[in-house]
Amino acid sequence: TGLKGSRNMTKNLAAADLGLVMDSHGPIGSVVVSAPTQYTFSAKIKGKAAHAGIEPEKGINAILVASKAIAAMKLGQIDQRTTANIGVIEGGKATNIIPEEVMIRGEVRSTEPAKLEKQLLHMQKCLAEESRKARAKLSFIKTREYSTFKIASNTDLIKLCRKGARIAGLKFLRKASGGGSDANNLNAIGIPSVVLSTGMTNVHSTTEYIKISDLNKAAEFILAIALSA
Repeated sequence: TGLKGSRNMTKNLAAADLGLVMDSHGPIGSVVVSAPTQYTFSAKIKGKAAHAGIEPEKGINAILVASKAIAAMKLGQIDQRTTANIGVIEGGKATNIIPEEVMIRGEVRSTEPAKLEKQLLHMQKCLAEESRKARAKLSFIKTREYSTFKIASNTDLIKLCRKGARIAGLKFLRKASGGGSDANNLNAIGIPSVVLSTGMTNVHSTTEYIKISDLNKAAEFILAIALSA
């Protein structure tokens, strides 16, 4: 999580001309040639604690403030190039206490900087507005996790992937992805990189799997690309 290894690499450390990253779904032979920029953010809302049974009116319910803010947000698939998500909510101590603090963590992804900034600002404004109404305090921290990339079809890397697919008897398929990978960071330091499918299915779920036959095909694909180079 966070691509922490590739984020700390330099071009001299990597010592590579091209990159192949095994981190996508779909049939073997699929090659991800573009992916978005991602920002994550954490927002802390601080209200006021009070006894929930004796004097709830004296409290400011941070969880309620967060809930109203999230309900006002546009989330999910915003457009063809932009997505947004709230992934974590943490707060509260006991059922008989008006919750004083809540922490929210979310993200925005887009291949277009203007749309990314617009969505991020929208989510921040929703949190700020509901906090203002309830007289709660908001702190908002955003972090750029990785940057977008796009590999043109006429590059040496794509030509190698096409040739490798042909040698391995696979159907070559260029595609865009909404996910981030080490390829984002490798491209950022000047190493043209694409993402190859491993055949993984039901990604990020408890039923994720890869067929052994797809593992074999993926290995054959990589070998064919390497030999072509």
